[in-house]
Amino acid sequence: SGTVLDSVISSGVVVEDGAEVVGSIIMQNAVVEKGAKVYNSIIAEGAVIKENIEVGNKEITIGKEQITVIGKDEVVSNNIRVEGK
Repeated sequence: SGTVLDSVISSGVVVEDGAEVVGSIIMQNAVVEKGAKVYNSIIAEGAVIKENIEVGNKEITIGKEQITVIGKDEVVSNNIRVEGK
């Protein structure tokens, strides 16, 4: 399995090999695929972060809205970066 630091992981969540979850909340039955990175984010139930996708801001600045939220059953795909403002 992947690396999980300072995060809350609900039941049924899959964090695949090489994936990284830091400072995030991952809700039930979400999947973080191989090589994906999730930083300071809330990932809703059933969402899928596809292979090698990066979601969130690695570093948070106090006073800025930098938490990224991925909605229920959403699939984040393609080689893109998703982050809050």
